[in-house]
Amino acid sequence: MSREEARFNLDISSDTAKQVQERGRDSQKSRGVLPSSGNLDEMKLAGPVEEELMTKAGRESQKRKEEKK
Repeated sequence: MSREEARFNLDISSDTAKQVQERGRDSQKSRGVLPSSGNLDEMKLAGPVEEELMTKAGRESQKRKEEKK
């Protein structure tokens, strides 16, 4: 592989990594995991219904782990 080919491949890898990072950041923003402006005051907190669902899912997961033992 020539130097030019290696450099070209590195450029493509770098661009691909940046695109993946941007898509991940956009996905987090759309799900409310990451605030759109980067300001943590904008974070969407889980309400009582979401908290109950997360607690229930956590308990079920814990039961499955214990059953596997």
